[in-house]
Amino acid sequence: MAARRLPAWLIEEYLAVLFGNEEMEPEVRQRQAIEHHAELNFRLNGGDKCGMCKSHVRHVVQVTVKRGNETNVYQCLCTRCLEGERSTADMVALTLGRATVIFHPRTREVPLRRWDEPRHESFALQKSLAAKG
Repeated sequence: MAARRLPAWLIEEYLAVLFGNEEMEPEVRQRQAIEHHAELNFRLNGGDKCGMCKSHVRHVVQVTVKRGNETNVYQCLCTRCLEGERSTADMVALTLGRATVIFHPRTREVPLRRWDEPRHESFALQKSLAAKG
């Protein structure tokens, strides 16, 4: 396989995340390191296939999904499958080397509503006033 030339900015950004910015929070730094490393690997080796739907994946990062007592490990997942797993699993972890980013279930900050319900009460009030007058 012929050696691929990488743009200098890509390597500089990767090294800056690894060795610079000491004041950055460890979790943010770890997440950025995973993103930059995955991009570097893509540039060098290309992508892979999603472990669930077999679509093309640009960034190959190991995904561990825990649901109850069952744990599944995928070499990589596409964005759609990853978000689906994040919405239903008890825990999803992205691992690259020693770095791991763990996602727990999202809290319901926004109340659930039907698609045809208005988003804001002021809109509902305007709609009811328009219907009366």
